[in-house]
Amino acid sequence: MNNIDFFKVQDYLYEGIPEGVRVFLFIVNRNAGKTYSNCRECLKVVEKGGEFIYMRRNIKNQLEKTKDKLFASIPDCPITCDGYEYYYKDKETGIKRRCGYAVALSSITRGMEYPNVKYVFFDEFTTKGNERYLNKEFEQFALFLESVIRLRDDCVVVMCGNAGNFYNPYTIGWQISLSKNQKRWTGKNGRIRYYKLYNESVATARSESLIGQLFEGTAYDEWAGKNVDTENTHTNIKQKSAKARYYASIRYDGLTFTFWIDGNSIITSFSTGENRAVYTLDKENISEGEYYFHRQSNQIQRIRFYAQRGLLYYESQKVKSLFMPVLAYILRY
Repeated sequence: MNNIDFFKVQDYLYEGIPEGVRVFLFIVNRNAGKTYSNCRECLKVVEKGGEFIYMRRNIKNQLEKTKDKLFASIPDCPITCDGYEYYYKDKETGIKRRCGYAVALSSITRGMEYPNVKYVFFDEFTTKGNERYLNKEFEQFALFLESVIRLRDDCVVVMCGNAGNFYNPYTIGWQISLSKNQKRWTGKNGRIRYYKLYNESVATARSESLIGQLFEGTAYDEWAGKNVDTENTHTNIKQKSAKARYYASIRYDGLTFTFWIDGNSIITSFSTGENRAVYTLDKENISEGEYYFHRQSNQIQRIRFYAQRGLLYYESQKVKSLFMPVLAYILRY
């Protein structure tokens, strides 16, 4: 079996971390056994009398397709799914007890209590392709996690996903940053860790397989086989010059993007600009002096014109990644 138990790779998981609530974000190359390892951890928790939560982002195209088959990789597993709850069957007595919950972040039931949950497994927390993050997803996840943990100090949260775009609601929310070739990050209080795990044996086996040879040298192979964030391209990255002049701002999902005319291009930035020509995509929270985003605006039309001609630039990869949903709105008109 080529899968790995990524919880034991170089003592990543609990090394030097204080007792209590801990959050781990894993970016794992495909076929590395993340589901198997997490299910085994869930089983250990259940056998000690605790409960777990299996989480996906959406209910229809994600949770409903995976919740019933979650423990299929463990032979003769005593845990089964019934609706949106998991049950453990004691092998000696045959008695079943509830031991877990299947939860979609997009459809959280308010007021639920989870006093016995010791383990939260958020599967595929990163997006890929046309999938989108939820509006204010980090805040939604934080509210849910607080409702689960309350004031307890006995829960482990494991979030697993594939490479794609490093910048997402969680790396932004927790202010996670990596330097070139850096694979690990630990928060100031030691309770949050980000790991980009790469299993050489799995990657080698895949490269030698038929599927690996079919896609060798492609962007797909970089993502699926080498765990590279292929969505973080460096095209249209440019710093604005001292001659750049403020043009407009767009506020979206708690972020403010400013636009600067710089020669024959427009630079997108997080720099503070003048408080004029400020547009927002938030219909319910338009502040005084702001305008709701609309196609008739001269500023929006000009930004679209520059974007269509490859003359819209970004001060950093982070700005570019976070601006992509807004650019989709702009080009849609």
